[in-house]
Amino acid sequence: MKKLLKILGVLLLLFIALMAAATLWLRIYFPPAKIKALAIKKAGEVLKREVRLGTLSLSVLKGLVVENVEISEPPDFRSGTFLKLKQFQLKVKLWPLLHKRMEMDRIALDGLTCQIVKKRDASFNFSDLTGESSSQSTLPIALVISRLGLKNSVLVYEDKSSDSRTELKILEVRADKVQEKGSIPLRLKLEAKGKQTGKAFDAQLDFQGKADLGKLKPENISLQIQKAALDYEGIHLDVSGDFKNAKAPELNLQARIPPASLKGIAVPEINASIQIKAKGQNLQIESLKIKSGDLEALLSGSIANHASANPILSLNLKTNTFSLKETASSVPDLAILGLSGKASLEAKIWGAPNIPQYAGTLQMESIGAMLRGQKFSDFSGRIQFNSETVALQNLSGKLNKGTLALSLSAKNLNKAPDFHLEGSLSELDLALMPPSKASEKSAPTQKEMAQKPSGPAMSASGKFTIGKIKHPNFTAESASLKWSLTGITPDLNRLDGTAHLNAGPGQFQDLAQLGKDYKMAKILLFPIFILQKVARLAKIKLLPAFDDVSYKEIVGEYVFKKGIMTLKESRMDSPTAFVDSRGTVDLVKEHLNLRVDAKLGSSSGI
Repeated sequence: MKKLLKILGVLLLLFIALMAAATLWLRIYFPPAKIKALAIKKAGEVLKREVRLGTLSLSVLKGLVVENVEISEPPDFRSGTFLKLKQFQLKVKLWPLLHKRMEMDRIALDGLTCQIVKKRDASFNFSDLTGESSSQSTLPIALVISRLGLKNSVLVYEDKSSDSRTELKILEVRADKVQEKGSIPLRLKLEAKGKQTGKAFDAQLDFQGKADLGKLKPENISLQIQKAALDYEGIHLDVSGDFKNAKAPELNLQARIPPASLKGIAVPEINASIQIKAKGQNLQIESLKIKSGDLEALLSGSIANHASANPILSLNLKTNTFSLKETASSVPDLAILGLSGKASLEAKIWGAPNIPQYAGTLQMESIGAMLRGQKFSDFSGRIQFNSETVALQNLSGKLNKGTLALSLSAKNLNKAPDFHLEGSLSELDLALMPPSKASEKSAPTQKEMAQKPSGPAMSASGKFTIGKIKHPNFTAESASLKWSLTGITPDLNRLDGTAHLNAGPGQFQDLAQLGKDYKMAKILLFPIFILQKVARLAKIKLLPAFDDVSYKEIVGEYVFKKGIMTLKESRMDSPTAFVDSRGTVDLVKEHLNLRVDAKLGSSSGI
């Protein structure tokens, strides 16, 4: 045992002596001052920038250690500092060099700070460093790095054109056994914070995976993402998958967002998978699948010229038949509508991303909702749409207690919308309809209307029939309305076209209250309102009060021209009186020019 200890002691002393001799040999033949001067000169020539080095040491145990490295903005430090590095360490294994293999025991960077700036002309402060080399160089010997590390470092990205700034804090970058071919374990931990488009953000990334450099051939390079966790603005994202072939990239990813709350909105669990292949300037999205609750969506297609300033989309989107109630429950603005039923969507998107064209079909089954106090239920039908038009075909369901059927088309939506509606409602209970809010506000002055832009004018046409109208102040056994209008704006000063109303038989009373609550009723029954006012103002009872009238028929035929409504025909036939009105109404200024003829009937009491 004593003999063995002596042998080990001699070997240890011999190893220390060899290390000391090797270090002395390195200092004699590779003096640090000479290496430092040569490194500064060569780096300056290559980078065309000023370079500073602090201390430089070389030893067998620690290898090459350089401290306090600085690289200027072009051309020198008077323009600023581009990069700072607190310490750089390079340690090479000596024994493999004898076998023409370069194995580095360690490459470590500590305290790196780099400022990347995108200028207003879209160039970067490192653009002068990215020129292509005139000659290609290859490694004459195999390359292996046992450990590659970067820590305690910060990259700052600033975009002068958009006033955005991102600070990327590198907590840890570690790669073990880096080699030209074979699996390379990777670990990456980052934190990012900054301001984008005026909004502050905060994000963290924790990455674990493996890479293969594929003998430095782009088509053989691959990356396996074992686990990547991203936290951004309260949302957590888990990603796994792989990347292959840097020459013609192929990407396969799986992602999951667990349930979360984002600014008061409950975000349900979302699972996604994506398969993408790139060939030249074309990016092929073989499948992008998203699943949340019972909603499943599939996106596929391609993006041509994806790396250029003018990419072109060609995408297809399709969903399964999903529950609206479950999908809308996490969005407060939709949840209050009480949505129910099912829907499915198919769509195509093409063209430039900034002004895409699209077309699709939304299929609805047994849709229900509460909107402004109105109960919509059991609606089924199909909506076809594209960039310019919407067509709602054969929609049927129930509005409160009435059965509603309608078809709607809308054209030229981006310029001057043109709507056409045809439908019927078996029963309309006006008492369940919300009163018009317009009656609660004072009418705008002519000056206000002149100053306020009216926007693009709309057009509307169609016909609608109602089986029965109910209200404490008005009833009708049937009603129909036809219209063909153009120049529809909020101020009505460009309104042209025609409208026709037919209602009855029925009964009305206290029309003042009805007109106060429903502005449209006041417009259509305007002559009766006038007669009521005249009857109340007269000192001698020449007209009935028209407070409680049973009528056989109310007919109105109206012509509109530049906001002026002409009563071509406006009559009411009742036992109380036969009323016929002619004249004009200025809908903008609310000026009247009417002639009302009333022929009293047997029930007038006069």
